Amino acid sequence: MIIFCFVLTMSCQKPRDGVGVELTSAKRCGFHRYTFDREKAAILINLGGKLGPSVIVDGSLKKIERRVLVGELSNAPTIRRPRPAKVFFRIELDCDIKKISLSENKDKFLLTLDNASKEVNMKVGISYT
Repeated sequence: MIIFCFVLTMSCQKPRDGVGVELTSAKRCGFHRYTFDREKAAILINLGGKLGPSVIVDGSLKKIERRVLVGELSNAPTIRRPRPAKVFFRIELDCDIKKISLSENKDKFLLTLDNASKEVNMKVGISYT
């Protein structure tokens, strides 16, 4: 049996913002590394707008442990998929989440992190069931 695994790695440095981002992903999981040039570290999670060809019609996020978030979102139907599709996710960080702020339209979550170091690692897994 031959098993194919496609892994994509990307990186981006934004010197003006003082944030570096490295992303590695496979089919249903990903690893993020963020580096910050400033003392306050924060990550924005957007559960609104578009995800691929679909519009996100509903999303939620909940902190279940000091470093763990779970959530779900609903993708609107498309031409190929006539029914809405749910995506469930789990996020694990290597530092504590100090605060979660919600945007006015309740689709963006700003995670303020309690990190002593300038680097934050994040693991993300998704499921459709």
